[in-house]
Amino acid sequence: MALYDPLIENHQQNKYEEQYNRNHSSSIGRLQPGVGNFAPQAYVDEPGCFKNNNNPFLKLKPFDRNRVAKDAKATRDQFFQAVQNGRNHIMLQSLNVEGIGIDVNNIGRNGKTPLQTAVDNRHFDVAVTLINEGARGSDQVIKNLFLKAAQNGRNDIVEFLKDKEGVKFDALKFADKCYKKGETMIESGDYKGARKYSDMATGLNPKHFNAQFNLGVASHKLGGNAGAKIAFKKATELNPKHLNAHYNLGLVSYELGEYDCAKKAYKKATKLNPNDPDAQFGLGNAKSKLRDFPGAKQSFKEATKLKPYNADAHIGLGNAKYELGDFAGAKKAYETAIQLKPDNAYAHIGLGNAKSKLRDFPGARAAYDTAEKLKSNM
Repeated sequence: MALYDPLIENHQQNKYEEQYNRNHSSSIGRLQPGVGNFAPQAYVDEPGCFKNNNNPFLKLKPFDRNRVAKDAKATRDQFFQAVQNGRNHIMLQSLNVEGIGIDVNNIGRNGKTPLQTAVDNRHFDVAVTLINEGARGSDQVIKNLFLKAAQNGRNDIVEFLKDKEGVKFDALKFADKCYKKGETMIESGDYKGARKYSDMATGLNPKHFNAQFNLGVASHKLGGNAGAKIAFKKATELNPKHLNAHYNLGLVSYELGEYDCAKKAYKKATKLNPNDPDAQFGLGNAKSKLRDFPGAKQSFKEATKLKPYNADAHIGLGNAKYELGDFAGAKKAYETAIQLKPDNAYAHIGLGNAKSKLRDFPGARAAYDTAEKLKSNM
């Protein structure tokens, strides 16, 4: 069985331990309910050996405390190396060696304090441990820790820093700056950057409605409907009377195939504004997918009244009437759609279906032929 010497740098082990620490270890203390429980880093498996809970094949050699106590330099080197590599438990072992007294604010060989090193390398748990051990950071270092923690979704770190006595940083003010940066990027079409800054803003201030809304917009533009749905859902909770938040939640839910959720969101949008044709149209689509054709017919009918030139709404109305057995009404709706948009193949297919049910087989054949030509040119 391979043994691991903590004095030898091992990139693969660094990566494993960093992931383990992030998932299982926190020096912040007990987190709020719903965040999750954190298991201890290691337990004693046999005398003189620490065994990692998540990997039974990996054993870590403990410090030879007698040797290290005699060699303060080795302990300090061990401490700085652990900070550099994000090994929180080894760093704590170094700090707890009796008779050494490591100063957590000393400058390392890289010209940086341990806290600055941890922040630069995104070793968040190490940074929190150092702060709890008395490490002090400049405003810029704390600002960077806020930013990187928010960017990586470490809201536990953000909350810790906001509540930490002696840490000065206006998270809400900086969240607003991130939101405005993201807003500018949305306007310029840089949706990747917009998502990044909107995500940072919501990490710093989860109650920032505009940032949540923009996060949903940017995520949707990048094809991330699952993330967009989460953002728009939070936005509706923060501002239940915001029409577009409910409408967008309905749209992304529909695209995800979650038609019941889409129906509820669109219905709330129509309650906020019954005269919104797009919300009525979306509600009709969701009802159709749920096979509520009487309800779909009513929604599409409202949509065509509010926006008569929307060919798709007339097609939806035709589909609902067809499913309800009103083939003459369906035929009329499809013909209206074709007048508005002659190159819409689906309108011609619907017209063919309706005429077929009305036993107008020549007319049905002509409609199908037109649809086939249009589809071949698409």
